[in-house]
Amino acid sequence: MIFTDLPAFSSLPPLKVWSVLVTAFGDLAIDDGATLSGPVLSALLAPLGIKQEAVRTALHRLKKDNWIVSRKEGRVSHYSLTDHARAQVRLFQTHVYAPSAASEDAKWYLIVTEPGAADIITGAVRIGRRMWLHTQMHTEQMDALVTPVDAQALPGWVTDAALQRLGAGHQTLSIALDALAEDFPDPGALPPFQAASLRLLILHQWRRIALRYPVEIETLFSSDWAGAQCRQKVVSWLSKLPPPDPETFSIPRRAT
Repeated sequence: MIFTDLPAFSSLPPLKVWSVLVTAFGDLAIDDGATLSGPVLSALLAPLGIKQEAVRTALHRLKKDNWIVSRKEGRVSHYSLTDHARAQVRLFQTHVYAPSAASEDAKWYLIVTEPGAADIITGAVRIGRRMWLHTQMHTEQMDALVTPVDAQALPGWVTDAALQRLGAGHQTLSIALDALAEDFPDPGALPPFQAASLRLLILHQWRRIALRYPVEIETLFSSDWAGAQCRQKVVSWLSKLPPPDPETFSIPRRAT
């Protein structure tokens, strides 16, 4: 079964193999000394429509970028996160896996950029032309007006603008997860590798959306906004598809 061919996932963006691998390592090999073998990775990604050649190419890229290291046991390669990569992944674990948003103690800043400035500020939410909300004062050395704001006193048009920017991706994934529930009313009954692959696919699509903005952004909205609902659905799916132990995997014949 190729999960990405299901109608439930037809509206979601295509997968980037290297990014899916980052999700897999973060979910299954975050502990010091933990590894994932080449055959296990190929078997995990096969139900996502990803071929072994693409996995090998993506692994090579991650090694070149100092994200993973490898060692060989006989003819089998085993891969693990570098110390730097592991530290980076751990920074965002709570953001991705937490059942609810961060505390409401976050400090917020309004950033107004100069005319002609870059159209993207990493980690910020655009609320209008040259206007952004950010949890940090850092503006990437651009000439900008930066002033602290009271998140609880923001006018409605600001939160509405932020919702418009953030809501679409959450709504699309939320709809996909509802459709998936009809396809798999009992996901725990899936064979181990298919269950692990489905977990990886759901987690990756969520991580892709969640890490675009700081988790504190969710405190600006009511508990029924699309992102909070999507987070709850993801948490529910992950509880039904708990992380497997790669060392206990019995690799399907087709993946070897």
